[in-house]
Amino acid sequence: MLQALAKELDGLNTTIANKEKHVVEEAAIIQSKEEDIKALEDKGKLETEKIASLMAEENTKLQDIISELQELEVQQNSQNVELTRLQLKRDVQRSELRQCQNEKDNIEKKYTQGKKLIEDRTNDIENISKQIGEATVMFEQFSELTERFGAKGIQNYIFTGVLQHLEVLANEYLDVLSDGDLQLSLSLDGDRVEKRALVRVSGLLAKEPKPVKKGSGKIEFKSDVTGGYHERSLSQLSGGQWQRASLALEFGYTELCRQRGLFESNLLICDEVFTHLDAAGRERA
Repeated sequence: MLQALAKELDGLNTTIANKEKHVVEEAAIIQSKEEDIKALEDKGKLETEKIASLMAEENTKLQDIISELQELEVQQNSQNVELTRLQLKRDVQRSELRQCQNEKDNIEKKYTQGKKLIEDRTNDIENISKQIGEATVMFEQFSELTERFGAKGIQNYIFTGVLQHLEVLANEYLDVLSDGDLQLSLSLDGDRVEKRALVRVSGLLAKEPKPVKKGSGKIEFKSDVTGGYHERSLSQLSGGQWQRASLALEFGYTELCRQRGLFESNLLICDEVFTHLDAAGRERA
């Protein structure tokens, strides 16, 4: 019985030893687990601190982002206000542009009408100018015809011819009466007859002046030798020179009437024609 108890006690001791060994092993495992847990706790704490730090940083960044967003929102609101203002300004400008376009269209329409009116007026002016030019040419032609073939024109033409004829005849007599020292020039000056005398200056070499007809119908006397004949008015002539010129004109009138009047007369009545003539002049007369 004691052996059985001893054996049972040995079995219990063995069991206890095994239990203790198991407990020791379990305790080691538990300690290892506790160490692992502590390491995990330390790691978790570090991770928590790290996460907290990261969260703090993220919160800071988030606050910065929120501030930026708020600032952007303020800017956006300001830009929205500016955009609204610009849209209103654009609408006003579009309205003004449409008004300007309408005014431009009206101005272009008026310009086109004015241009056409100017072209029409220019054509009218050109036509009128052409008609005026043609009328001017016709008027000049009619004026020339009237001047040449009208009453006054024909009279002037005939009178100029008669005056030139009278001048030639009178100078023929005056050449004899003055021994070539005097010549008369008769010309028309409007409605009056202009009379000039050409006097040969003694002591100068001179030839008889030659009549030269000008475009106006006047007769000009030109000496072949410069200075041979000097022009004088009738009032500058001496009494004898003036009397010779007057007598030559009377003889010229008589001869002109004979040639152009188709009648002859052997009677000529003169009054004191020899008063201022010297002996040579009276002899030539």
